[in-house]
Amino acid sequence: MPYRRCDLVASFAFLRSLFRLDCGVFIKKEQQTAKKDSSFYFILFVVIVIVSTASFTANSFDFYFIQLLGVVLFGFGIFLRYWSIKSLGNAFTRGIDAKQDMILSSKGPYQLLRHPLYVGLGLIVLGFALFMQSPVAMMLSVSLFPIALWARIRKEESALELTLKGRYDQWKKKRWVVIPWIY
Repeated sequence: MPYRRCDLVASFAFLRSLFRLDCGVFIKKEQQTAKKDSSFYFILFVVIVIVSTASFTANSFDFYFIQLLGVVLFGFGIFLRYWSIKSLGNAFTRGIDAKQDMILSSKGPYQLLRHPLYVGLGLIVLGFALFMQSPVAMMLSVSLFPIALWARIRKEESALELTLKGRYDQWKKKRWVVIPWIY
């Protein structure tokens, strides 16, 4: 049972760190006004489901390599999110906020990817599931979570295409959606 208690503490720490990253570390008050659509809440719901599932179905076996891989993916995901947010600067919001006068970032991970923030979040969630050694959470991380992100990416890209027209089309031709050299 002490192992399960550690799982719950790790789950709470994960959710708290993710919340701090997205809510208070980089977002200024005026940036919080961007409208959050249903895809934001769907992603949040899926993250909560995966983290809860990982907490309650964690494996008590010690597969050190799987846990180490989870920590590495988790750490790289956090690094990628911070780097992406830093690269966006004042343009970062949690909502979909396409404006005519917005500047499309080509710095940092945005040199290669259109959506590095979502890649980072995916790595964080998968890394956590691996660390907790939860087969159910791992399956949800590679099945349900990509569906939630895909829905968000479609909405975001539609808003950018509609608002920025040809400018966004030119920018996106030079970048991969989420995985370099694959998609």
